[in-house]
Amino acid sequence: TGSCVTGDNAPVDCKVSEWGTWEDCDKTCGGGQQARRREVVRAAEKGGAACDASLSQLQACSTQSCLSDAERLLPRDCQLGPWSLWGKCEGTGNQQSFRKRILMHEA
Repeated sequence: TGSCVTGDNAPVDCKVSEWGTWEDCDKTCGGGQQARRREVVRAAEKGGAACDASLSQLQACSTQSCLSDAERLLPRDCQLGPWSLWGKCEGTGNQQSFRKRILMHEA
């Protein structure tokens, strides 16, 4: 038979936060990267499960090719990048959540 530990001596497993929002892309064209992060909100104690989850993620962004100098001189329409994920609502009362887009090319 196994023993059951409860109360103040019970193991406490590690816990990580939810993922934060994606940071801005480090490039506007030609392929860049953006990151998002999370953090340890409770460390493992008393033999609980350790944090083995990743605390950061990277993804590709701005993968469209950059324009040459000649192409930049041609007239073109404004172009916006995709919307980011919605941010978290924090606090109490009137809460707002935001998302953003990157201006890829001005008109």
